[in-house]
Amino acid sequence: GFFALMRVCFWLALLLSGPYVLWEAWGFIASGLYRNEKRVAYAYFPISLFLFFGGVLFGYFLLIPYAIYFLNLDALDLKGMRSIMGVDYYLGFIKGLSLALGFVFQIPVVMVAMARMGLVEPKLYSKYRKHTLVGALVAGAVLTPPDPVTQLMMALPIVFLFELGVRVSYLVWKEPFSDLDDGAVANG
Repeated sequence: GFFALMRVCFWLALLLSGPYVLWEAWGFIASGLYRNEKRVAYAYFPISLFLFFGGVLFGYFLLIPYAIYFLNLDALDLKGMRSIMGVDYYLGFIKGLSLALGFVFQIPVVMVAMARMGLVEPKLYSKYRKHTLVGALVAGAVLTPPDPVTQLMMALPIVFLFELGVRVSYLVWKEPFSDLDDGAVANG
């Protein structure tokens, strides 16, 4: 009804005003950053934003239609009864799954940034590859309806993005303190 329409208007307004709000937030944050910290933000922010919106669009156009189809398909197995999904549930489902995928698509950005800063060696990512596969399947099971197709549709991008993060991390890996010579480290 009315409140569902208000929620749609709110989220649409937030989406449309998002770039301006980000610009203003950046203006506030940037005033307290050093030049090298700003360079890092300028380097990672565009790809992060691109991946976030890519994740939201992936969820909205690919994952959510299949998830809703399988939710309704499961309901038809109950002796011909049909589920009626309320507007509030439907909008919450779309919003939650789309945002979750937007954040999931940040995996390579975080991995590459940590490798570039020398916080995590790419070998460590490779070492925990099997754990990531299990974690992706668990995340797919938790974040999607209980059917294997949507679970895999959620888990496969996680695994792909993790592998992308591993590959790029090897390219940008920087030894900790590699930009300092030994004398500078020893002398403090």
